[in-house]
Amino acid sequence: YERTKRNYPNEMFFFQQYPRNEVEAFLAAGGCPFDIDDINFYLENYIMEPLDPQEVKKAWPGGMPEPLSRFFAFDDLQVWDLPKGHEYLVTFDPATGKENGDYHGIHVLLLAPKIEQVLELRTRCDLDEATYAFYLLGQAYPNALLVWERTGIGAAVTNLLSRFHAGNLYEHEDVVAEINKRRPGYKPAKATNVNNWGWPATPANVHMRDQDLISGFRDHDIIIHSKRCLDEQKAFVRQSDGRYRASGRA
Repeated sequence: YERTKRNYPNEMFFFQQYPRNEVEAFLAAGGCPFDIDDINFYLENYIMEPLDPQEVKKAWPGGMPEPLSRFFAFDDLQVWDLPKGHEYLVTFDPATGKENGDYHGIHVLLLAPKIEQVLELRTRCDLDEATYAFYLLGQAYPNALLVWERTGIGAAVTNLLSRFHAGNLYEHEDVVAEINKRRPGYKPAKATNVNNWGWPATPANVHMRDQDLISGFRDHDIIIHSKRCLDEQKAFVRQSDGRYRASGRA
């Protein structure tokens, strides 16, 4: 195997002909921003089975609410660490939740000493149910900042969080707008009463997010425990509009 490999100009050409596993087979097809060695590093060092659901329910501070615990039924909810006295980020990528459609994606991230995934909820359900679960996780994990994609269907998430009287919501600062303010002849836009809660998925913001994920993954600064999350990353390819999406998605 190794002798044959040395006859090829680089590893990618070799893996196209002789992939050792499904990771190399897919990545050799091209377009994925994640390196084979990094994928294997995560598989060997960080990917692990979640905690037992029954043990999580017993140990959950104050008891796990039924609107959360019910997501264990179909393995939608996976937990690697219980709420503790740390700082957390709870993220929510909302979807329609319809059968055969995209999943809602909620992740709880420990922020120090490294960014570490401690919980994942991947489910299809009504948007209000997913948003309530997002809110409950923000309540359970202390000092958690709630961040959600507010574009499109995310506007409904903003309204629901307001109805739940949720606190510690992410308020977006438009970096491009701040730069424009420094330009000669800048005229401020008319003030509005619209708040900046949530993360807007503009092309510039999506690009920055993708690059942060790619560099964090490459440098092993982001600890991911979920096998299904890693599987989706393996399917990331660059689309014609420059964005990265899982292969087969529009």
